[in-house]
This record gives sequence, C-alpha cells and structure tokens, in this order.
Amino acid sequence: MNSAIVLLPLLFATQPDWPESLKGLIQAERDFASLSIEVNTRHAFVSNMDDNSIAFQNGEPVNGHATWSASEANEGYLYWWPVYADIASSGDFGYTTGPAEWGPSRVDKTATGGTFYSTVWTKNSEGQWKVAIDMGSARYTPGAMSDEVSIPTQLLKASAKKINADKVKLSLTALDKSYLDLLNKNKKSIDPSYFHNESRIHHGGREPITTQEEIQKFEEAGGFNFEHIGCQVARSGDMGFTYGKVKLDRERDGQTQTLNLNYLRVWKIDNGSWKIVLDVIGG
Repeated sequence: MNSAIVLLPLLFATQPDWPESLKGLIQAERDFASLSIEVNTRHAFVSNMDDNSIAFQNGEPVNGHATWSASEANEGYLYWWPVYADIASSGDFGYTTGPAEWGPSRVDKTATGGTFYSTVWTKNSEGQWKVAIDMGSARYTPGAMSDEVSIPTQLLKASAKKINADKVKLSLTALDKSYLDLLNKNKKSIDPSYFHNESRIHHGGREPITTQEEIQKFEEAGGFNFEHIGCQVARSGDMGFTYGKVKLDRERDGQTQTLNLNYLRVWKIDNGSWKIVLDVIGG
C-alpha cells in the first residue's frame, strides 16, 4: 500500500495531457482511501460523502452520509485505489473504479478479502469533490493489481450548445427504464447493444469484464428483474448515473433462491447517443 502512495506524484507527472479536473478527481479518490488507513474507515466516508449520497445496504439504497455517520468507528483495514477514471466535459462529475481490500487491522494492513469499488463523484458548490454514489462488487484477489490508472481513449469535449440538465435527466431516466423493461422481459442482466466500446461490467462473484469481446459473450445464470429508483447527470449533460433494485432468482441445490441486490449504471454520450460505460450489480 505504501508504495502506491509514494508513486502517485510520479504517475501524474507522466500524464501531462490529462485535464486538471481529471487529476483532481483521481486524487480525491486517493485521499479518500488514505484517510481510511490514516484515521479509520468511518471517518473517511463521513468526510467524503455528500449529504445526499447514496450507498446500498441489504438490497436497499440508503443515505450514505447518514448511514456512515451512525456507524461505529473500528480499527479494521479497508483500502482501495483507482485503476480507471472518466469525467464529464463540465469537470464537475466523474467516476473512478478499482480494487478494494480489507482485513482485521489498519495497522498491519493484512488483506483477507477483496472486491472492486465503483464511485461516482460530483463537485459541490464550494468546488470540492464529494461522493454521490458508491457500490462494491466483482471479485478481487489481494495483491493482483498495480496502482496504474487508465482513462478512455477519448475524453468528452465541451459543447457550445446550451444544456438543460433537468431535461437530460428526464431523458436518461426514460432510457434506463426502457432498458430495464427489455432486461426484465428477457430475464437478462445486460444487453450488449447498449454498451460503449470501452465499458466495464462489475457483477458479484466474478472478475470484472472489460473488453468488447467479453461483453458480447457475457451470460449470467438466473432470472433478473430490475426496478429503477433514481438518476443524476452532469451539468454538461454528457454523463450520468442510474441506480435501483435487482431481484435475482437462481437455482441452488434444486431450489429457487431469490437474492435482493442493487444496480449502479454509469452512462455517457457517444456520437450523440447514451451508452453504458460502467455496469455494477452488487448487494
């Protein structure tokens, strides 16, 4: 872990063409994670989550800031780092994702388990990055990944066209609901035709799916049923997220088991159309 922190300035120094807003987003995530081991995990989340932030608990979306504020601080180890990041053209909205690992003690930092986190960030009125929504899912084996960050081959570019963010939100909400109707009809977890060519799928029990070839072949056992709950978009109207509930019916030992899960879906505009860039299903 300490080696990742030491390398951060060198990593940024090798990326001179990255926008300052993107560098700031990545650094916000790293500072967030550092607080988790320097102070404790509760302090890190309370300090970084927006007052209206969304987290997930037992298949239900909850207010992340309030939930963490009500929790008890402990000496457990939780640390994570970004390996992929993207940002809206307005520079006020973006997401990072990467591995997270945990263990019994933040002092000795021995990892006993891992997953992948996905966090969407927005800037508040004071220009500070705050967590808007956060979910962990997919499988990670501690020690398997470096701290190198990748970004899309093309970042979103600002448009001179005036954007009505409220109308964009309504449009993306309608699209997400329409997409869910299709998934629910077919009992599937994804439809590859909605995905960007640089998408990521983070679903529980498996490693992330990160290539177009893998996404086209992706199949999950069981019957999926989705319920849309909410949506938020960037001021520029070219990136947003949707989230909601998932019921998964699957066969286990000859019986049908129902799991209550949640989804987080990040979308961005590509050639004038919304495409999914990050698809997360977790508990």
